[in-house]
Amino acid sequence: MGDDFLAAVRADFRAHGAGVLAEVRADKPDQYLKIVLSVLPKDFDVAVNQLDALSDDEIRSRIRALENVVKPFLEEPSDLGPNRLSDAAGGA
Repeated sequence: MGDDFLAAVRADFRAHGAGVLAEVRADKPDQYLKIVLSVLPKDFDVAVNQLDALSDDEIRSRIRALENVVKPFLEEPSDLGPNRLSDAAGGA
């Protein structure tokens, strides 16, 4: 894709991305899942049994880290202030 197109998509996402994603998640969860799956690497390897080798503390630590990553996407747009909305959308 052209650099101008990607720049336009990036600007649009920074301006509206988090709010639109929250709306899609609430109104059309099937489409939201398609979006999520489309951005995952094609060779995404899910090994369910990896947790067997971890201690309880290591598992808790990973859960906390994942919560911090997904939390901005699970909040309602009204829960996000102007700065938090930019942060959730990947803005600077």
